[in-house]
Parts: sequence; structure tokens; C-alpha cells
Amino acid sequence: MTNYLKKQNTTFWLSAAAILIAVVGIVMLTLSNGVKGYSINSYALILVAVIVAIGLNITGTYFTDKQGAHSPIVAALSLASVLLLGFALGNILLNRLVLASALFTYDAVNTIGWGVFYNSIFAIGAFLTSSILISVSSFIKGKN
Repeated sequence: MTNYLKKQNTTFWLSAAAILIAVVGIVMLTLSNGVKGYSINSYALILVAVIVAIGLNITGTYFTDKQGAHSPIVAALSLASVLLLGFALGNILLNRLVLASALFTYDAVNTIGWGVFYNSIFAIGAFLTSSILISVSSFIKGKN
């Protein structure tokens, strides 16, 4: 196992980092959704989209190891993964706009609302970072 990890290059490690950051985003999204009165309407859909994106990224990393980084299959898997993470990011933003408008206008002392808002922003940042890492790793040459 250590020999396998020693042979990996930047593409593998960027993909692994993207997967770990997406998992952290799922945890933060779950914490944000778990507060009574602040649930996200499409939470299950967002969760499925992120889990499928992680699976596609893992599959893309496997195919990069077998066929090279510039295989059409790897490109399609990376694109689908980024699109699904973008879908999740957009849904979180849409669900938290009302909360943000309330917090920044008339409900600024709502500490529970601020906690939910910060967790949501952290999840959005994690999914955006994961998407960027997947995009960058798809442009790096070489096999894993």
C-alpha cells in the first residue's frame, strides 16, 4: 500500500483532497440542516448529488490510473462531478438567501441563525474548493 501511495502524482492527491473536502462539506451541511426551524428544503437531493459527485471523482481517479489523465471518460467524469457539486452549491445558496436577508437586516441578534448561516457558508466554500480541485486535477498531465 505504501508503494502504491508513493507512486502517485499530483492528480491523485488533488482528487483525494477534493474528496476529503467534499466530505467535510457534507458534514457541515448536515450540521446546518440539523437545527430545528432551519432545515434545507432539498437536503436529500443535495446530499445525493454530492455523494454521486464523490463517487464520480473516485471513478475518475481510477480511470486516470488506468487510461491516463486526458481520457474522454476521465474528462466526462470530472465534468459531471463539478456540475453536481455546482448544483449542490446553488441549491444551498437558494435555500439560505432568506436566512441571510433576515440576519443582515432585522434579525441580527439571532445567534442560532448565525450559526446555521456560518455552517452553510462553510459547506458552500468546501464544495466550491472541491470543484476547483477537481477542475485543476483534470488539467494536469500524466498518469497517477
